[in-house]
Order: sequence, then C-alpha cells, then structure tokens
Amino acid sequence: MSKSFWRERADAGPIVALAPMDGYTDSAYRQVVKSVAPHVIVFSEFYSADGLVHSPILARTVLPHDLSEKPVIFQIFGKDPEKFAEAARIIE
Repeated sequence: MSKSFWRERADAGPIVALAPMDGYTDSAYRQVVKSVAPHVIVFSEFYSADGLVHSPILARTVLPHDLSEKPVIFQIFGKDPEKFAEAARIIE
C-alpha cells in the first residue's frame, strides 16, 4: 500500500469504508461487500499481535484473503512494539 493511499482515495471523492465488526468482517463477508460495492475499503477484525506472532494456526486461518478484497486494512492490537512489528511482517 502506498504512503499516499488515503490522499489518493480522498482526491477521487468520498471515502467509503466498511466498519470492522468482530465476528462478522471475515474474508467471506468482505468478498460479498466488495462484489456489491467494489469501491468500498474493507477492514479486518481486530487481531492480537501476540496471537499472530505466537500462533501460526491463527495466522493461517484469519489472514488469508481473496484478491477481490484488496485493499484490505488489517487491524492489530497489543502492547509490545516488537510484537507489533513482527505481526505487521506476518500480515504483509
């Protein structure tokens, strides 16, 4: 994602985004939303940085997404900056 992602979107008109909803905004839901409104920017649910770093199973089950969802903005939470950095590498 380019550093000017949000500026480019704002220059094209109003930004429309799907609000993240825990338990709902998984890949299948995002795909449905994008099929109806391809211009919508979609977000993931909140994922624990610690969970992504320490659980390869979690990363394999929640991170895969379809190309039709792009761009997807993944959200992570935690308290350790090093875990945030590692989780960002895993997501990327």
